[in-house]
Amino acid sequence: ATLGGANVGGTNPVTGTFTAGSVTATGSRVAISSGTKIANGSDAYTITASAQDANGNLNTSAATTFSFSAPGTGAALSATSCTTATSGANAGTCSVSLTATTAGSYSVTATLGGTNLGGTNPVVGTFAAGSVTAAGSRVSLSSGPKTANGTDAYTITVAANDADGNLNTSAASTFNFSAPGTGAALSATTCTTATTGASAGTCSVTLTATVAG
Repeated sequence: ATLGGANVGGTNPVTGTFTAGSVTATGSRVAISSGTKIANGSDAYTITASAQDANGNLNTSAATTFSFSAPGTGAALSATSCTTATSGANAGTCSVSLTATTAGSYSVTATLGGTNLGGTNPVVGTFAAGSVTAAGSRVSLSSGPKTANGTDAYTITVAANDADGNLNTSAASTFNFSAPGTGAALSATTCTTATTGASAGTCSVTLTATVAG
């Protein structure tokens, strides 16, 4: 405060302190960490709820409990609820983690007292297949029997799966095939999986024979 350009005496300036109001669902927010994560049961998203009042001010003085919806089959949350801290660097916030063993996208809705939090809610975590493993991958043979004429053929198809059985469509994998023996032949001894199109994550060879057996 001034008078004629000179500061007024006493405690000057004066200071007013305002604190956050009561936490509301619509004022509060939920966020998810960045990524695509791997569907291996351990690579995790962090879902964080922030306890805010109606004007978006973070309330660090009152513990607030948020609830989270189940993400669906194939994924899991570390907890179905969390309570905000009232001290420390994370005051006013709390978090749960989201993991999956099945590749795909999973949505989680955060609520306070049964009302959805404001902002982008639900949040979505997307999980991709992990590294291809021999044990997780699969081989299949088309139906038969076929005629031993050198042209009627079986199709042998391999699927490049990770350890949890998720089809990996992002990385090319090369599979080897043993020789079928005298009287039969493979179209190739190896095949490499496609990374685009309807056959992504798979590849095939054909098996023909001129000797019945």
